[in-house]
Amino acid sequence: MAPFSIWLDELDEIFDNMADEKTASWPFMQSARTVILIALCYILIVTSIGPKLMENRKPYNLKGIIIVYNTFQVVACTILFAWVILSGPTLGCVPLSVTRAEENLDTARICWWTLLLKLAELLETVFFVMRKKQNQVSALHVYHHVSTFFCTWGCTKIFPSKMVTLPIMLNCFVHMLMYTYYLLSAFGPSIQDKISKWKKYLTIIQMVQFCILLVHTSQTFLPNCEVPSIYPYVFIPNVFLVFYMFYQFYQEAYLKRKQNIK
Repeated sequence: MAPFSIWLDELDEIFDNMADEKTASWPFMQSARTVILIALCYILIVTSIGPKLMENRKPYNLKGIIIVYNTFQVVACTILFAWVILSGPTLGCVPLSVTRAEENLDTARICWWTLLLKLAELLETVFFVMRKKQNQVSALHVYHHVSTFFCTWGCTKIFPSKMVTLPIMLNCFVHMLMYTYYLLSAFGPSIQDKISKWKKYLTIIQMVQFCILLVHTSQTFLPNCEVPSIYPYVFIPNVFLVFYMFYQFYQEAYLKRKQNIK
């Protein structure tokens, strides 16, 4: 464990050197160890420990919990979406401001609350495991949750700037639609049959979101856009990868299935 601990120390030193003072003392922001531990525990629980514990058990009926969870997500995403709108999102390049002006603190708070929402989203995979829906615990699902959690933490730690409020706003809008769909689906097959035709459009909307994010983040490579270089070099490859995984899912789930039906 010593080499791993040394690696974590070096990682913390790197992040601390780039950290924004506005968020440095906030919960979850002091060390990368915290988010790495959370992510590792999440991966182990949903891919190994959870399935083994459920192997000889009947699936849990979590309908009430799922309705509450999806309602919470819709409300939380709506509040964050409205918060970003009221704060004045921007399409252009906004360099990081290290001052503690109220406007900059407000943006940092948006990033931090988004991080807490990404942490809460990890629960839905646990629900899949408890309901013995292990087929839904795909590589796409797990990677998307973990990578989004890390990216949000990184933005809150290093770059709580107005520039990241557009990705947050888009993500909240997509999740408002997505969790509304999940909420309605939780009420049974009769509702599911009526809304199932819209499911593929949620995937399309997500892919459109990724394209907008790629274009928006690409402006950080312009000479007059002074943002930390780690932001585009981490964010853009991750968005490319997630877009590719979503496109593969879309092909398998909708295009190939449609061809097979024909």
